[in-house]
Amino acid sequence: MKTLRTLLVIFVVLIGWIGCSGVDEYKPSPYPDSRENPRSNKRFSELPQLEDKGEIAAPQTTSRYPWDTYALQRDLEGQPLRNLFMLEGDQLYQVGRLQEAVQKFETAQSSTLTAAERDALVIRLGSAYLALDRAEDTLRLLSDHFRTTQRSEDSVGARFSLLFAYSYGRLAKFDQSLAWFSRAFRLEAGRGLLSEVSKDGVLSLLRAVPGPDFDEIALVWGKDAFVASLIGKERLRRSKADYTGAPTEYVGQFWTVDSPGFYGVSRSGEGRFQLAVLLPLSGKFSRLGESAKRGIELALLGQGSQRLIQPLFQDTAGESLTATAAVRGVLAQHPTNLLILGPLLSDVATDIAPIALRAHVPLLSFSKRSFFQTGDGIYRLGPTIESQIDSLVVSAKEVLGLHRLAMVRPEGPVGDYYAEVFRRKVAEVGLELVYDTSVNSQDASQLVSVASEVEGYDPDAIFFPDDLVPAGRFYSSLSSQLRSRVRLLGMASWDDPIELKRSRTVLEGIVFVSPYFQDSERLVVQKFNETFQKSYGTSPDFLAAQGFDAATLLVAALRQSLESGVSFEQVMREIEDYDGLTGKIHVAPNGELVRRFAVVKMERQRLAELPMVSEIGAASPNIIMRGNEVVSEPIDFTR
Repeated sequence: MKTLRTLLVIFVVLIGWIGCSGVDEYKPSPYPDSRENPRSNKRFSELPQLEDKGEIAAPQTTSRYPWDTYALQRDLEGQPLRNLFMLEGDQLYQVGRLQEAVQKFETAQSSTLTAAERDALVIRLGSAYLALDRAEDTLRLLSDHFRTTQRSEDSVGARFSLLFAYSYGRLAKFDQSLAWFSRAFRLEAGRGLLSEVSKDGVLSLLRAVPGPDFDEIALVWGKDAFVASLIGKERLRRSKADYTGAPTEYVGQFWTVDSPGFYGVSRSGEGRFQLAVLLPLSGKFSRLGESAKRGIELALLGQGSQRLIQPLFQDTAGESLTATAAVRGVLAQHPTNLLILGPLLSDVATDIAPIALRAHVPLLSFSKRSFFQTGDGIYRLGPTIESQIDSLVVSAKEVLGLHRLAMVRPEGPVGDYYAEVFRRKVAEVGLELVYDTSVNSQDASQLVSVASEVEGYDPDAIFFPDDLVPAGRFYSSLSSQLRSRVRLLGMASWDDPIELKRSRTVLEGIVFVSPYFQDSERLVVQKFNETFQKSYGTSPDFLAAQGFDAATLLVAALRQSLESGVSFEQVMREIEDYDGLTGKIHVAPNGELVRRFAVVKMERQRLAELPMVSEIGAASPNIIMRGNEVVSEPIDFTR
């Protein structure tokens, strides 16, 4: 399968185209009642390669089962798998060839595996057994695994707990099933995808049981806050006038009763996907929202995605309540074939992400807050403190050749957080932090005192994570001798054209992060500027460029997912090198879109872009790729 490592090519081409209490008496146990022999050691012969079958090319991503909470081609810690049999088994499982997947996984059992790989194999094989309605085999497999590794039920994680829960539920062992669901929910503290799967599992099981069994469950499980709350919901449902009556017999495959379905991009029919774009298009943040909207529009137009995606621009007005109502409305109208881009503002994104998570709809947020939680289909592309400091420190070392760094940070919790991230990054890349202090940047006498003190430590550069005006005051307090050989390093807040122009003489030599450097010599940036100006009569800013990058990534990942039959989440995880307008981007296993921004320096009273670290020694940026051809002529955005 092609990976998205070649997104630079795609990018240029598209531009060209324009805690609950437990139930002690029912403590979950991994040991099934059956005393039958352990799983067979039978090995299966090699199967033809998937390509020989001709079955993967169709965009037929098979719905995975609710207990399939592991990531394909990764172990349970998010690291890539390297065992060929497991990788082939994942591919077979993904397209619904379950028996063949089982054969591959069983063959992998004889391989030499690490503990993490062994866990990943067991959860895959157990999941496949259950998908084939072999719940007893699943329980035997899990029990053998935890006995062999000398782990008790107290060491069983949430993912394995869910597999136990569904297996016991299939065998009508309600108390064991509910005990494992409750454990999974508690382990996740009621948050995230696994907690939502636990809720869905309990609700599905309760809906599948006959009246007498339901009453007995309600009596026994009334002390477990998590299960009891869901019993209350089911009791209310059964009490309504339109309730058709409890099943007369237990539905063993209870997950088929109002099943939540595939946890990812939910695909229904051959219709277009809807892209709900959440932006503040009215109110005090409307200018920001409109800028992002324009960049997104250009990306969708440039990819020729009209037949694939229908954008649904939703005005959040910069408010969580408005955004929540908009999202719930879109979800009600489009329960499948849906992606969400946004929200733009951090507070709103924090409130909307759990709604998307529960609905199993992938969401790419623009939140810049470091504590925004990603993972389980929630992604984030924002100018975080971490991404800015990473860009700055790496450039300081690899491009400018600096070694001895000092830090003068603002007093208070914000400055403390800057310091924590900066220290960690400096240590990671092997630089030396020779001076570290905080200062009241509004106190001129403190700035002068610190400037005099830091000179004695002979730094190559000083990191000053405050606004440009106090940075200029501090820099001018340094001796002319020190200013001639030291670099002042700053964050993206220094990217202020008016203040830079006003103070360009005193700021000579400063280096800072520029999230979108409009004067870049990179061809893609120049052509984007040109097209944006022609389309909207104004120059693009960072939000427009970031909107373009985000929409480009989503559409490219969706298109490749449908063409390859691989899940959207897996395609997103494989984005390793996207050379976008706002920097080089790759997707971390936790869903964070890690971005290395441009870094610029003031030289001869003009800003100049430093080369990206990975670009040093590379080919001229005027050489671009279109398909399999290398061409040097400009690309026509408007074609």
